[in-house]
Amino acid sequence: MKRPQLPPDLAYLRALLDRWRGQARDRGSITLEWMVIIGILFAAAVWAATKIVSAIHSHANQIR
Repeated sequence: MKRPQLPPDLAYLRALLDRWRGQARDRGSITLEWMVIIGILFAAAVWAATKIVSAIHSHANQIR
């Protein structure tokens, strides 16, 4: 299957992902890069949750 041609920055990212995937397969364990990615996603989820809760509370205070 031929891969579509990507702009240089995206091609670089794909090469990085391929390399990480290869390393993960070799080691059979989660890589540091994936831990960082999961950590960033978790932090973003916590940040979004606090924003949503804060918005709900401020809206509830306006109603009263």
